[in-house]
Amino acid sequence: MGSESSLWKTVSKHMKGRWEADRIENSAALGTPDVYYTLREPYMNVMGWLELKYVHEWPVRACTPMKIPHFTPQQRLFIQRHFPYGCNVKLLLQVARDYILLEGDKALLIDTLTKQGLFDAGYHWQGKIDYDTFSFILQP
Repeated sequence: MGSESSLWKTVSKHMKGRWEADRIENSAALGTPDVYYTLREPYMNVMGWLELKYVHEWPVRACTPMKIPHFTPQQRLFIQRHFPYGCNVKLLLQVARDYILLEGDKALLIDTLTKQGLFDAGYHWQGKIDYDTFSFILQP
């Protein structure tokens, strides 16, 4: 039904003309985010990293924190190392038909946040992403 690959296809399709982006597969530097992008005008000189995550469903209980087993220690370390120095790194999480875009520091809290906590920590869309807003938020 869904996957990080289909999330990438959807985002890249809707962002066409708004950015130049490359899907990164890097076995030499484990933890490198999935996408490196440069936004087009009017956001000149805006570059960043985007980690993509897909989870099929929310935890059953509203009080249960969201766990993403495939959010690896190396991916977390990339964010921990680069975000404090001004690196524009974000995480886009799709759970069922919900999309949440988190700044790097908030992404590191995923295992401690519930569904509502994630909604409160980032930018949330249900059903589909508003790509005008998404483009704006990708700026640092």
